[in-house]
Amino acid sequence: FAYNILRTLEEVLGKKPVFRNPAEKTLSFDEKWIASLINSYLLNDLISMKFLINSRVENLNKRSYISFLVDGLVKDLRSL
Repeated sequence: FAYNILRTLEEVLGKKPVFRNPAEKTLSFDEKWIASLINSYLLNDLISMKFLINSRVENLNKRSYISFLVDGLVKDLRSL
């Protein structure tokens, strides 16, 4: 799921996401957004999930797709 999220993020967002080097002390806006989205799924915070996705993803089909991928990622993380 993580691989597919990263692979399709540019298409979902409509622009190339910014990822900083691992040694950087601050996160990019895109990195913060992804972390917030994953965290909202972990907390089952439906309002935040919807807000985060709707604020960055215009296409309804792409909203469903990113939601499916993040949900799958969180379920995988919980199974560890």
